Amino acid sequence: MPGRVRHPRRAGGSAPLDGRGLHGRIGISAGLVVTGPVGAKERRHFTAVGNRVNLASRLEGANKVYGTWSLVTDSVARVAARAFLCREIDLVAVRGFSSPCASTSSWARKRRRAPAVELTRVFAEGLAAFRARRWTEATKAFMHLEQEYKDVPSRVFLARIKIYSSRPPGPDWNGVSVLAAK
Repeated sequence: MPGRVRHPRRAGGSAPLDGRGLHGRIGISAGLVVTGPVGAKERRHFTAVGNRVNLASRLEGANKVYGTWSLVTDSVARVAARAFLCREIDLVAVRGFSSPCASTSSWARKRRRAPAVELTRVFAEGLAAFRARRWTEATKAFMHLEQEYKDVPSRVFLARIKIYSSRPPGPDWNGVSVLAAK
């Protein structure tokens, strides 16, 4: 198209040569699963099935909502926090599960803390204010992160605050985000 800037692409492919645009998402949950080979002799592959696999799949899909590349359950985050700086993104109820789970994103190795420490701390303050319905305080925290770090999860919460400020949630609201899509 004339007037449109295009990135150089590999011959016959859709991925830019410079690596931009290569995105992946990861969802991680820990627990018991059933694993093994599946399929006919000629087309056999190895797979895993179970609730934990399904939850990991739902978290992988939730990355689209929050603009993150990896989300893990709170039990995985507790173990990962030994080596990584982690932040809780949201308390989500995903399709197919009756109880919500905390979705957490890992940031950086603990030895490389610089801006990640502030981002993690301020996001936690904003999330606490959001859950307590202190919209002004939450807006201030998320606005700072969006402006300073271009933080996409903060942008998501700013959009929610805008909605809740004009139409407050009911008294039974518990701060859980219901994600209907995979």
